[in-house]
Amino acid sequence: MSKVPLPQIIMGMNTRNSRLIKVVNYQFAINRVNSKIRFKSLLMKNDVATPEIYDIVSNFRDLSEIPWEKLEEKSFVIKPDRGYGGHGIIVLNWSKKRRIWMKGSREYTRENIARHLRDILDGQYSKGYLPDRAFFEERIKPHQFFRQLSNSGLPDIRVIVYNSVPIMAMLRLPTVESGGRSNLHAGGLGVGIDIGSGITTLTIHNSNLIAQHPDTSMRLADLKVPKWNQVLQIAIEAQRISGLGYSGVDIVIDSKGRVLILEANARPGLDIQIANLAGLNERVSRVRNLKVRSVEHGMRVANELFSEYDGMKIKTTKKPVLKRIEKIIIRSIDGKKSLHVKAKVDTGADSSSIGITAARRLGFSKLVNVLQSKGMFHILKISDARQRLKEVEAEKSFTKLGIKFKAVKSASGGTVRAYVPVKIQIHRREIETQVSIVNRSHLAYSAIIGAVDLGSFYINPV
Repeated sequence: MSKVPLPQIIMGMNTRNSRLIKVVNYQFAINRVNSKIRFKSLLMKNDVATPEIYDIVSNFRDLSEIPWEKLEEKSFVIKPDRGYGGHGIIVLNWSKKRRIWMKGSREYTRENIARHLRDILDGQYSKGYLPDRAFFEERIKPHQFFRQLSNSGLPDIRVIVYNSVPIMAMLRLPTVESGGRSNLHAGGLGVGIDIGSGITTLTIHNSNLIAQHPDTSMRLADLKVPKWNQVLQIAIEAQRISGLGYSGVDIVIDSKGRVLILEANARPGLDIQIANLAGLNERVSRVRNLKVRSVEHGMRVANELFSEYDGMKIKTTKKPVLKRIEKIIIRSIDGKKSLHVKAKVDTGADSSSIGITAARRLGFSKLVNVLQSKGMFHILKISDARQRLKEVEAEKSFTKLGIKFKAVKSASGGTVRAYVPVKIQIHRREIETQVSIVNRSHLAYSAIIGAVDLGSFYINPV
């Protein structure tokens, strides 16, 4: 096994929480998916397939009213309504020979099951140990494709959906080490999936790259996930029903070929980036401002933007790895002026920027003089910033040069940013982009490379 290189993991937990979850995941939607029962009822109302609920236990009185006769002959899964990380979930199979439920070699009587239900009601498996509900859910037998990959447990597919576009996907496989759970932190496997084709790529196990399943020895790359278009379609539908702007949707395909939603997560983990050797930041930035009209439109966007599979071979074009500080060349659009500088690579910044001195050396002295004369490098009142914006937008000589202006609000006021067209060369790759001019005289570096210009690179955060 080889250790997974980490420079490609662009999005960290703080970025995910502050720039995604806090912004696009409203509390009502988080509450909606945190309750598995509530979310499943919404899926069913919208004709989106999900495993059947056999019975719900909401309080201790319900324990005496469980329809045991109807549950006999059935295999099922017992789940906490607000459980997390797979805790509190038990899978029970009905033994026709013994006329009792089994978990592996252990028998489960009605009393055993009731005892576990009491633990769930007491909040033993919920966040904050708050009182919870429990439910009996249909046990899913996995599709033949998945049975050949794993000896135990239920493999599932995690799809990250943002703005109605599937932006990243991963197959999660249980192992003996994980105790039949597909959770990566418990020792399960994460297998990257190419969004456009549904073809598996790389596999990680405990942060190590591996080539085959440790239990079955089956090779896990270049496998076609069945019913892939349906997987993407139902993932988008689930995200839209949930009300979340950014979600991790967990999906299974059963032995009958049904594509089913297990649950949606408002705070999906970031390990999916390692399994795909790609960062979520770049993919989020590419779809953030799109107007996605329908489920079908979201699928087309995903295929066009994030498909890397070429015929029967993954494209092997290597992305350069950028350090935190990089030497770059900035050129004017006509190529007549150029500037060699050290730039800070900052995935937390949306766009790239250059300092006042750098802007002058690239031929934007007139623009800088106007910005300075109008005090636009300082914090202004919002009303003043809007007035300055109108004034500079009226300058036709600037618009002819492709210069754009934008009013930017902050907690203490506002300012106006000028965005100028330039070419940036990084590691022999040239990017044509718009950079803002800011006062960086008090900072160590005269340029910042922001997230919008980092799509062709992996980032080493160290």
